[in-house]
Amino acid sequence: ASPADMAHIAAANPAAVQGLLADLEAMAQELLAYRADSSLDTAGATIRAQAARIAELERDAARYRAMRDGLVSGDLENNPIGEAMYELGERVCRERGHDAIPTAAEFDAAIDTAMKQPTCTCPSGDGSLSWPCPQHPPEVT
Repeated sequence: ASPADMAHIAAANPAAVQGLLADLEAMAQELLAYRADSSLDTAGATIRAQAARIAELERDAARYRAMRDGLVSGDLENNPIGEAMYELGERVCRERGHDAIPTAAEFDAAIDTAMKQPTCTCPSGDGSLSWPCPQHPPEVT
């Protein structure tokens, strides 16, 4: 037999073919695992992005509710959101000119600040979000 025939016979050897098939199967399994990991990574990234977007929308909804509740109450004297908007407008006009308007980020920051609940700042207070401080009523502080 010629060298070419011998090479063909060696390549067609059942053990060699089985080895090649095993290699192909291993590569196919590796590709499937890669695709599964890639799909999980993509799904995880999508879920994280959606969770971040939901959190952003929840913050915006809370801001809207705070503004709406302040306006619906009709109590213009005790409206922390209204006061915050007025103070923001005044500050922006002072800093950037009479025709300047606040940015969305400035509006958000002002509303967020106005929405925060007061906390006890007494040196010996409990630091909780309850107001007035249970240890130091307003008359004492």
